[in-house]
Amino acid sequence: MVNKMTTFKKMSAIPTKKDFVDAVVALQKRALKAPTFEVDIFIRWFYVNKVHSARKFFYHGITKVLDEFPSVGQTPPSGLRCSHLSLARNQLFDARQLIHRIDKCYAQLLKSNDCDSLDQCKRLNAAALALMFTVAVRCLPSLTYLDKLRQLMVDLEDGKADATVVKYSIFLSREDCTVPKPYCFDALNVDHVVPLQTSLWIEELEREHGCPQPPQ
Repeated sequence: MVNKMTTFKKMSAIPTKKDFVDAVVALQKRALKAPTFEVDIFIRWFYVNKVHSARKFFYHGITKVLDEFPSVGQTPPSGLRCSHLSLARNQLFDARQLIHRIDKCYAQLLKSNDCDSLDQCKRLNAAALALMFTVAVRCLPSLTYLDKLRQLMVDLEDGKADATVVKYSIFLSREDCTVPKPYCFDALNVDHVVPLQTSLWIEELEREHGCPQPPQ
């Protein structure tokens, strides 16, 4: 039987807050030259593409962790608190579902007839990115837990730790698990979910690097 602990040595780096920040900055710096075709088509395409790109980054980053990190049934049971691992994975599953929902919701809003100005597109884009970023940041306690568990499992395989270390030094507090449940999440209630400083930061990035005003 193949030792499941060898999986931990092959895992990719687990995302950090810096990765999330860098992704948002890169997305907001993305700009296109002023178009020569119809204004509203350009604006909507530009911002729908930004929202989709944000979803791809956050969704795929979380999915990669879930795909690479063994589930409870695959993880060596040596002293591991399986409930903590399940909690961390459930947080990531919920976050992934929320990010998909945010993308779908705001892409629809950007494509609707009610979105008829550049300013409206900018507001919707900023709201979508702020929500996705906030959901991703709320995953950080779970990601930190998984990263520590991964390293301890590698040390366990290499003989640098024992089962007692795994049991008593790695845990995830429920109080730190703040990813909203998808069934009670309102993607339009931005102020209730996103910290003010996050909204201000993303709005400032939008003002600095947003879509140029197309010619009339």
